[in-house]
Amino acid sequence: SGQQISLIGSALTGWALPLTVLVDHKSLAQFSLLAVLNLAGLLISPLAGAVVDRGSRRAVMLAADCASGAIEAVLAVLVLTGGVHLWQIYLLVTALSVSTTFQRLAYGSAVPQLVPKQYLGHAIGVTQMTNGVAQLVVPLVAAGLLGVMGLGGIVVIDVVSYAFAIAVVLLVRFP
Repeated sequence: SGQQISLIGSALTGWALPLTVLVDHKSLAQFSLLAVLNLAGLLISPLAGAVVDRGSRRAVMLAADCASGAIEAVLAVLVLTGGVHLWQIYLLVTALSVSTTFQRLAYGSAVPQLVPKQYLGHAIGVTQMTNGVAQLVVPLVAAGLLGVMGLGGIVVIDVVSYAFAIAVVLLVRFP
């Protein structure tokens, strides 16, 4: 549940941040560069997969959640103080893409480790449902929240979602 909440929080930021860049800077080139940098995790995914398979999924998930939460906290401070520059956004998005790659791989591979075999199909279904919600509902919610609370509020929600995810991982014992 912690990872699912965190993924939804990240999806909110993932929609709101590029929209804010597009609206504020009126540049499709900057918007597109942000989208490309958001895919930086793909480049590291083979390494991340090897680390997750050979190491402790719990430790990888915890480290990735802490790194992602710290990156989001830095972004929140920059946005809320009005001192954010495009180069900082690009750097933070790239780092976030890498850390969330580790998080998602560790989370996906931890489900079979944590769930009894007879409930595995249901658990994977719930996991996939979260991905579907993130793709279908989050863009609408993000647009609404962006209008109501702005990018700063959405990033704060994301930081809180990472804090929740970290707390849950700390409480759950892995076999």
